[in-house]
Parts: sequence; C-alpha cells; structure tokens
Amino acid sequence: MGHTGVVRVIGRRESTCILPRSLLAQAGWRTGEIVTFAFGSAHRRMRVQGGEEDVWQLPASLLRALRLVPRRWFYHLDGERRLIRFGPLIGIMTTWQMTPYFRSVMRAAASRGMMAVVFRPTSLRPSVRELEGWGLVNGVVRRVRVPWPDVV
Repeated sequence: MGHTGVVRVIGRRESTCILPRSLLAQAGWRTGEIVTFAFGSAHRRMRVQGGEEDVWQLPASLLRALRLVPRRWFYHLDGERRLIRFGPLIGIMTTWQMTPYFRSVMRAAASRGMMAVVFRPTSLRPSVRELEGWGLVNGVVRRVRVPWPDVV
C-alpha cells in the first residue's frame, strides 16, 4: 500500500529511525526491530522505534546513504519483508539541455511524493550504481547524485 510521510533529519550519530507509532502497528513491527529502507537501487537496514504521528525522523547517515532529501515522500510499506521503499525514483535520460518541460515533470513528480531526475547517458556511474543529473531539491533544480532509478 502507498502513503505519504514527511521525512526529517535527526542527529548524525543516530542509529535508530523514529517512525509514527501507527505505522509500526500497521506493519506489525515492534520498537527495536531492523527494517530495510530503499530508494531506487539503494537500500540500508536500520533499527526502528515509535514516535509522533505523521513525522519520520531519519538519521542523516541513512539519508546520505540513500541520497534522499528531507521532504514529503510517497512510500510503500511491506510488513512481511520488513521493507519501506521511498519514491519511485524516475530517471529521464536525454541528450538535450534542461528544458521547461523537464522542470514541469520534476515539479509534478515532487507534488506526488516522487522524484524525477534528468540525466545524460554519460552520467551513469555503474561501479557505484549511481547517476548524476538534475533534480528538484527544495523547489530548486540542482545537480544531484542518486542511486539508479526504479524506472527510466
């Protein structure tokens, strides 16, 4: 099932993600369990605990590892596999320059809790399964480095 949630950053040395208590109950998880967080091709495992409703507090180290920016995200919850997948991360491969059309696609994706990244074929980094392109960060189109997308 898919929902949206606001992702916020907590301390750099934190090793636990604080998720809404209702989300833990919905998934059948308990405080202290280890859950996999995924975005595009990147994934990391972290311990979870219950917190206030409608707020996700994720350690800076997890956000950095997933290349995820703090904002409202669409997510899919898989209780059996102990998995939370953010996105989808959408890749738009082009040989053109950044255009107003691409910007409008990025804004439309962000308004739905997704991320669209425009990139050139030469910006793929297969050794680390990442790509460099242009994405919407805090409402501004910027250069970003993200994991391989869910769909291109």
